[in-house]
Amino acid sequence: MSTIFKHSSVQDAQVNQSDPILSESPIHFFVSRYAIAMVVMVIITNRIQHVCTPYGRPAQISPKERILLRLPSIGMLSFASFRLLQAMCADTSTPSAQNWLQYLRPWIPAAPGHLEPSSLLWTALLSACVAQCVSTAVRSLELTSSQEDPSTFNLVGFGFILYLHAHARQFTPNAHVYLIVISRIVELLGMNLLLCRKPPLISRLTYTMLLNSIMTVHYLYTVYCSDEYPIIHSGGRLMEVCIVAMIAMTIGLHLLTMYFVDGRIDLHRLFFHRSTLPRPTDDFSLAVLKLGTACLHATKLTGFSCEFPTLEAPLRTYVELYPDGRTIIEQSIEDLEEIEAKGRFPFEKEIKDVRVILEHSGVEMGGVVRGADGMRAMSNFFGTLFEIIWTVVREAGLYVSRFLPTPPTFVQQLPRYVRLFWHGTNGEAERTARIAREQLQKTQALRMHQRLDHLRQQRSLHAAQESEMNGLDPLELVALAEEAQNPEDAASFHETLIQHMLRSDTSPPLTRSAYKQLAEPSSLSLSDSGFSALFARSRLSYSKDSDQQTRLALIQLLQERRKALRANAPNEYDRERLRLCVVCCSEERTIICWPCRCVALCNTCRDTMANKQHALLALQTAHRRSMPLCPTCRTPVAAYSRLFLP
Repeated sequence: MSTIFKHSSVQDAQVNQSDPILSESPIHFFVSRYAIAMVVMVIITNRIQHVCTPYGRPAQISPKERILLRLPSIGMLSFASFRLLQAMCADTSTPSAQNWLQYLRPWIPAAPGHLEPSSLLWTALLSACVAQCVSTAVRSLELTSSQEDPSTFNLVGFGFILYLHAHARQFTPNAHVYLIVISRIVELLGMNLLLCRKPPLISRLTYTMLLNSIMTVHYLYTVYCSDEYPIIHSGGRLMEVCIVAMIAMTIGLHLLTMYFVDGRIDLHRLFFHRSTLPRPTDDFSLAVLKLGTACLHATKLTGFSCEFPTLEAPLRTYVELYPDGRTIIEQSIEDLEEIEAKGRFPFEKEIKDVRVILEHSGVEMGGVVRGADGMRAMSNFFGTLFEIIWTVVREAGLYVSRFLPTPPTFVQQLPRYVRLFWHGTNGEAERTARIAREQLQKTQALRMHQRLDHLRQQRSLHAAQESEMNGLDPLELVALAEEAQNPEDAASFHETLIQHMLRSDTSPPLTRSAYKQLAEPSSLSLSDSGFSALFARSRLSYSKDSDQQTRLALIQLLQERRKALRANAPNEYDRERLRLCVVCCSEERTIICWPCRCVALCNTCRDTMANKQHALLALQTAHRRSMPLCPTCRTPVAAYSRLFLP
């Protein structure tokens, strides 16, 4: 390997002597070995992502196998970082670095010969390439998502910077450059060591935060004491420091406002929302960009303008399913008016429009090489920043335009002349149609907002009535409940419960006519079995002890019956239990409830529950804004959809 490095350094020296202007130009990067390495890395990582991805379940990699997989990258990264440390300690021409280099030189042995910078930097790039290939292979074998292991290391930018330091005279590497490159290599080395164990001993966010904190202190110290910090590295570090300062300022202002308004500081409200907080698997740069974007969004909403965008209601009700498990139901104006007029009947509101928002999980060409997740977070941050700047410029332009004189007529008509010249009369017709459509949309939106205001007023009236009803004394409600209890009703309930529990699992649900036939005295002469004797004894006596014994006996009989069914055909029993409705246990489940996504009911039981809601409203035992609960998870049901099973 050392022979290859020496041969490559000799070639670089020959190129520099033959044409020094071309070799020092950044354009030479695209025909150098660094660019060839980037192209090869794109091809290799793309093949790894397509070939090493298992079908079905992820590969179960043991700790020993994980160590063996990462051993080549760990070895190359360790070798590159050690050689860079030797070159950094050998630097005596950087005055601002001698203060802390004197503490490292006793621990790092000196190199036996001269260390060629181009050879060292090329070794660092090769080690980073091997580390990225190994990480991509492990990520593909274990089917690791971008949330658990994001790609943030920009190998293209890292290679371009190493090329400039290796070939450009004005960017000759010094101790500060070596320290920056070492920090990137040590970051990859630490992540490879930590990911040998699953889960790692410390999180990726903690490790990268400690490393970046050290490099930030080094940047601030070098900039404050001298001007020897490399200019091509100061831009990214300065942006990171500014974003951290903005985050600290946002938290400080929020803390100050909370203290003076509420008189106390609530830690749950002090920090960001859970959806905007970084994950433990994110690195420090990605976490800073996420928090900075959240701060810009807060500024966008409450800083320059307090005007919220207009709320639009859809033309029809639909359901949105998100990849993170959220389910959102968008109600139309007609449905909202029907709810206000008649009440909520979720089991009568069928939704046929279901929109699924899928997360893009395809393989992105070159995403590993350029750090796709980090670039995406950076684009979100700068996109939000550009929106804020554009809003400020637009507001300032509108304010200044009021004091400017009216432009001449030919200037106002200039866009029309350009349109006529370019599109002819078709452009005028399209413009007229577009203006008519916009005017119609504005009129419809105005009517919709008026109807929404009317619905909000009705909701406020209902809320006032509910608050008056909720003002009753709880003791009065308890007294009313005690007066409503009747021993005969309790006995009838126990009798009905016993009849339902005595039904077999394969029998149809117990109807009222069947219950009346079973309740007749003639039906008791049927048997000498324990079931009928148990039923007769339950009808003759309603004492507390008898009810308890009956309940225990029924539970024991049911448990024995279920054990026998599971012993005979466990798979068939489970399939049958999961296939049938949870209410009647006879029909297939064809109804999915929103927003809980439970498939638990058949269409007949759904219709029965809807009629029951009508009956409760007619008897005034339920409020018309109350919502029935899902029979399995007890979540309020807002609507339903039918599933057509083949």
